[in-house]
Amino acid sequence: MKKLISLSLVALMLLPLAACGIGGGGRGGASGGNFKYDDDFVKTNMPAEYLLTYKTTNYENGQPKPSSYATTIKTANGYYYESGDEDGYNSGSLYILHDGKYVQYSGTKEEGFTKPSEEEMQWTYQWEPDQIELMAGSGILSYMTYYSTFAELMKPDGTETIAGRKCDKFKASIGLFGVGVQYAYSVDQQTGVCLRFGFPATTPEDSGALTFECTEFQLTGVSLPSYS
Repeated sequence: MKKLISLSLVALMLLPLAACGIGGGGRGGASGGNFKYDDDFVKTNMPAEYLLTYKTTNYENGQPKPSSYATTIKTANGYYYESGDEDGYNSGSLYILHDGKYVQYSGTKEEGFTKPSEEEMQWTYQWEPDQIELMAGSGILSYMTYYSTFAELMKPDGTETIAGRKCDKFKASIGLFGVGVQYAYSVDQQTGVCLRFGFPATTPEDSGALTFECTEFQLTGVSLPSYS
């Protein structure tokens, strides 16, 4: 299985080269070309506030491993990131905007978060907006970038509804070094955010897969955990 995973990663890295070989461009469209999924699409089209939760599951020869969860909440006041697992463990970080920079608050979602004291503020690291946005993108929205890179290989595959939202489906297949790899994306028609990503790989001996699926996508009535 380790061999399968290693070869799958090789296929993942080489797929952009395959895309370039048939035209490149890094853009794709859905719903008759109404959307162009490039690197800036999500940042440009995402609203000022949102809540996104994803479940990630790995499979080995058809058997699922324990899932993990990740949530991002964005409002005009700040960002909240939380990760957890099926055993009930969760850990969250809250960043609140102050004078153009984001300050990390201490605490928990259950007990509330607190702003650092004036003394602590002197040595507490304060994040630039683009750093926080990058953190959001790399943790939650990164699969959209994968779609942008591989767009020329993606073929329309109908529609489906995920987390109550209408999505356009795309798929692509590639074979490298005896490994067959398939990519399946479901992209929210309104925002362009990838709400489901599937990455199965097979060899004659093994099979494995990664699934990344949105379980909650909220664009109104969003709020951060309590803080003071």
